[in-house]
Amino acid sequence: MWEHSFAMKELNIEAWANLEPSIKEKLKSVLSRKRNSGTISKVHGEEVYMQLQGKRSNVTKIDHVVEEYQIPNPYEHWRVFLRNNIYSKSAAPESDVENLMNTDEVEAFNSVEIPVPEQDTSEQNAYILHHLKCTGKRVWRGQAARHDVGWVRLA
Repeated sequence: MWEHSFAMKELNIEAWANLEPSIKEKLKSVLSRKRNSGTISKVHGEEVYMQLQGKRSNVTKIDHVVEEYQIPNPYEHWRVFLRNNIYSKSAAPESDVENLMNTDEVEAFNSVEIPVPEQDTSEQNAYILHHLKCTGKRVWRGQAARHDVGWVRLA
């Protein structure tokens, strides 16, 4: 919580410094601190992937997903997704979907890191890392639960 608060204040200071050159000179030593820029560079042709983060250790079964994220009756939605995206080329997609759904082992994550191509640079293989988070039924920064969508990877 404090790191986020400090980062927001630091961003405000940087914005003020950019507006007024005399302030920028006075704050030069304060603003020289390096922090993670949230960008990555890849070699031309190298694959770029989204990264699941924040594994939820208390979610190991499909029923846990339903409870943790308070999703009303997700089973049919999952079946449609699996049938259309994962087993679309299978000889027996319905059977494959049922087998997977019956294994009942899942991993759930509370965020996904998405590399988005950088628009403000001449480097063609630079990406800004955006983080999407989901809270499920948990509170977020002291506010009410948002019941955001969760990302689930079937094990």
